[in-house]
Amino acid sequence: MAKRSDIHFQSGVSSFDFQPQYGTEEQCLARLFRHKWPKGYRCPKCSHDKNYFIRSRSL
Repeated sequence: MAKRSDIHFQSGVSSFDFQPQYGTEEQCLARLFRHKWPKGYRCPKCSHDKNYFIRSRSL
């Protein structure tokens, strides 16, 4: 069974509230990034604080 996502099932979030937070791809990525790394990104192996997106992978 798939794990329930806290982002998909936010209590009390209507479509009207959802759109300004996640409306564009950039907004969605920024929100997901903040959700995954609330204190900022850190590499799990070396603790480096720089990141980049791999754009050559298909979704």
